[in-house]
Amino acid sequence: PRILSPADLDLDLAPGGRTVTATGAYDEKPSEWRTGARADVGASRIQDKKEELKDVFHENTFTSLRNSKKVLTATETLAFIEQELIHFSPINVRYCGDELFKPILNRIFAIAFRKRQFPQPPPEAFVETLPGEYQLPLPGVRFSSKMALELKGLRNKNFFQFWENTAQMRAERPEVTDTMNLDVAFRTIGDNSGIPADYFHSEEVTAEIRAAKQQAEEEARQAALGEQYSTIAKNIPKEMTA
Repeated sequence: PRILSPADLDLDLAPGGRTVTATGAYDEKPSEWRTGARADVGASRIQDKKEELKDVFHENTFTSLRNSKKVLTATETLAFIEQELIHFSPINVRYCGDELFKPILNRIFAIAFRKRQFPQPPPEAFVETLPGEYQLPLPGVRFSSKMALELKGLRNKNFFQFWENTAQMRAERPEVTDTMNLDVAFRTIGDNSGIPADYFHSEEVTAEIRAAKQQAEEEARQAALGEQYSTIAKNIPKEMTA
């Protein structure tokens, strides 16, 4: 409880503590302050503080799932989780996006890099900002906690739902897919699924692989055309070629 005590009295508030006062100084002893020595007042404050901490750490995120009074099927459980993830998503975006953690991590990286706490990066990691001036771009920040992966998985689900809903449109007008960067979409889906980045080729290697495939296809096409022309030439009568 709250305590009222004289200004010059040194209180020992530890469990079993002992506070010494002058002999006969009855009026100067500490006493509770306007709570009537009711323990429930302090208990309610403790409970309020617990609820505040639960809200700060989003302990009640999946209350609808815990409070369900029936045995849920797998589909119903996933629906409950998805519903709570949608509610939690704006909070996660704020803290893990450009407002809090990402700027802090970038700041920490910049300070550590200037203090040479990292190995020297290769020259190709730098970009030319001005003629003759190079700068190391800030690294990307990727959150890989279980909650972050679940939220990213929700984005994957939305993409596949969009892809399924537009199947008929893409069949009738295949050119509409030219509006999408499917390379980025494919990499993002892998990242959202927790796939390691080294499972993917770099953009340069991908371009080389595609160029090699196109060259092989072109060579195969030229060889097929050459064989076709040779067959046609063999079938032409000699008197027509003379």
